[in-house]
Amino acid sequence: MSNYVNIRRMGIGPTIVTIVWLSIAKFSAFGTPEQLPPGACLTSPNGSFTASYHPDQLEIQSDVVDRRYRIDGVLPIYALKWTGNSNALGIVHHLAGGSGVIIAHFNGTVWRHFGVSPPEEYDRIAVVQMEPHESKFVVSWKVARMSRASVAYYVVSAAVDPRTRGLSNVRVKVISTKKFDSLPLLGER
Repeated sequence: MSNYVNIRRMGIGPTIVTIVWLSIAKFSAFGTPEQLPPGACLTSPNGSFTASYHPDQLEIQSDVVDRRYRIDGVLPIYALKWTGNSNALGIVHHLAGGSGVIIAHFNGTVWRHFGVSPPEEYDRIAVVQMEPHESKFVVSWKVARMSRASVAYYVVSAAVDPRTRGLSNVRVKVISTKKFDSLPLLGER
């Protein structure tokens, strides 16, 4: 009872406390994807590039000429996937409370990378699927939006064009708490 009184004195109502508790419980209930082991490699479909995961970076090496591209600060990494044309690498990495996507794209001369997230703001984001196609990825996230009185859960999916960095075919579907809980994170074993 004394905790309730202290919370009241702080000006925080029981509804807010309940929502915060549910939010923490829900997202600490996220499974933990398994980090790729150090030294894990993935060769592109055409054999031109090899992505290598090291504890402090991800490196993409050309198997044709002696060139390397490094991406620092995206650790831990849970999954790597190449597009069919070998010009883009999708990287699923850790975010506080979930996971995110970085796309590394080769334009024929240089590699550049960028982050991808759902087009609207959400309080929690976790990648549940990243499906590579010939020249794009289709990414799906399970997301939550919290307000003072409720928590709403969704699955958001979109096609990502690595060349333009654009999202298309964005779909948002409201899901139940039960469905949200049952969707595994990409990389979860």
